[in-house]
Amino acid sequence: MSCRALLIPALFLLAGPLSSQRAFLLETMDRPAVAVRVLALEADGQVRVESVGTGGWRCPLASVLSLRGEAAVAASGRNTTLELAGGSLLHGNITRESVDGFVFATARCGNLDVSLDDVLVVRFREAELPAASSADDLLLMQRGGALDKLPGEVLSVSQDGVRFKSTAGERLFHVQRDEVVALVLRKESPRALEGGFPARAVLKDGSLLQGRLLAGALWRMQLTPAITVQVDADDLVLLEPGSSRFQRLVDAPFEIKGRRGLLDGAALPACTRREGMVAGAWRRVLHLRAPAGIALQWPQGANEFVAQLSANTDNLARGVQGSVRVIVRADGRALGEELLLRARTGASILRLAVPPETRELEVEAAPGESFMTGARLVILEGFMQRR
Repeated sequence: MSCRALLIPALFLLAGPLSSQRAFLLETMDRPAVAVRVLALEADGQVRVESVGTGGWRCPLASVLSLRGEAAVAASGRNTTLELAGGSLLHGNITRESVDGFVFATARCGNLDVSLDDVLVVRFREAELPAASSADDLLLMQRGGALDKLPGEVLSVSQDGVRFKSTAGERLFHVQRDEVVALVLRKESPRALEGGFPARAVLKDGSLLQGRLLAGALWRMQLTPAITVQVDADDLVLLEPGSSRFQRLVDAPFEIKGRRGLLDGAALPACTRREGMVAGAWRRVLHLRAPAGIALQWPQGANEFVAQLSANTDNLARGVQGSVRVIVRADGRALGEELLLRARTGASILRLAVPPETRELEVEAAPGESFMTGARLVILEGFMQRR
């Protein structure tokens, strides 16, 4: 039975007694972070929650920045990773062939009946993979120290291996014996999801769910038109809803600004995106190595920049306390005063009004009290939003 079929009777799992529900840290645009128990997501986009001291209340999902659980990410022990159309990453094992694809057993989302039409990549081993082709599927195998790319067509996938058709004919490739690294299926336009609310979730086993939250139980999520999963609250590490009221800095395309010499660590990337445990919570952060900056297109209608910032340095192990200066500009004009951040002194909140006609926002990390190599600005949270 598919996971989707299993989920239908579970629509109201979150409607039980509050004492049986896990608390989450709710962060919104409109109020300080508060610990809540989530009751339900209503069809009009309101989240019903209850918090100690305030009782039950409703919160617009469009204003929710994140829900953070107490769980931490740990290795799943599963052998295979799926990348689905739409961006979800699931860890598990292929158990058998099905009519349109295969059954994929996961630790957190049950057994999923996965259609090959919904799969972008099946990864059996860690490796850097080539981009998908618009003409052929790719079967990737390890050959010495290199990847052998065989173009053709995936006919079926099962616990026994991959049945693949190429110019050499049709054959079954065993994952272990033939050292199959991955399948990269040909690029096709993903099918659109209808209904629900856009969101991104991280689970305890490191799986990433990207799709639409469905009304009723908050943790019921549609990943593709054919795959809907329900997540136990105990397995949820982070939930980030999408919204037209704000854009996350970590998701926005940016251009690197500024030039760095050898003494500034020019061989190292000026800006990197990282995801993991930071300051006791699972976060997606930007590391900006001074001196450097990033320039972003300012969203139409947004009028405020909010960020949680800290400083770090490569030289902390030697007992050196580094620092960075933060300068924010709108179309080349500085907003507010420079902010000086010192490593090992905690995070600071920066909140700046931005003229709504702004076209480009620039965030610069400049050397602080010294020009030592390795000073970094860490953007723990960053939002371009409309108040």
